[in-house]
Amino acid sequence: MYQTIESFSQIGRLSSTHGLDGSIALVHRLKGKKPFQQLPFVFIELRNKSYIPFRVTSARVLSEMDAIIRLEGIDTIEQAKRIAGKNVFLPSGEYDRLQPAEQTLDFKGFVLYDQYDKRTGVVDSVIEYPGQLMANVILVNGNEALVPIVEQHIINIDARKKELTLHIPDGLIDIYL
Repeated sequence: MYQTIESFSQIGRLSSTHGLDGSIALVHRLKGKKPFQQLPFVFIELRNKSYIPFRVTSARVLSEMDAIIRLEGIDTIEQAKRIAGKNVFLPSGEYDRLQPAEQTLDFKGFVLYDQYDKRTGVVDSVIEYPGQLMANVILVNGNEALVPIVEQHIINIDARKKELTLHIPDGLIDIYL
C-alpha cells in the first residue's frame, strides 16, 4: 500500500546508540506501559520526507517517554549510529489508535515573525534538546539560524495561517546575517 507524506505522524526521535548490538534509544510520546508490543513496524525518516519501514524486533521501556529498541537489519553499533538522530513516524491511523501522550504543534513550515512583527524566516525543523526546543529557521536572506522556542517568548501562534511570533533576543539573528 502506498503511503503519502501527509499520512504519517511523528512519534519520536532515535536519540543514541545503546550497547554494541545495534540497540538504539528512542524518545517517544506514546501512551501506555508497553506501546511497542502493538507496533510491528516504525517508519524512520532517513532523508527529508523519505519514510522507510523497520520491523521492531524488541523493545524495553525505560520510562514513560524512553525506550531501548531493536530494529530488524540494524545489528551493529555502526548501523545504529547511521540512524541515531532520525525522526520516527507511524501511519497516522496507527498513531491515533495508540493515543499519543501529548499532542504538540509542529512548527515546520511556519512563517516566523519577531516581536516587532518583522518577518524573520520560515521554520525548517524543530530540534529537541534536553529542556529546550530550537527552531532551525531559513532566514529571509537564505541563511540558517537556530532560534530558541521558549514558552515565555511565544507571543502568538496562528496554526491556520501557519505563523509563529516569538520574542527573539536582540542580536541573535544578526549573528547569522
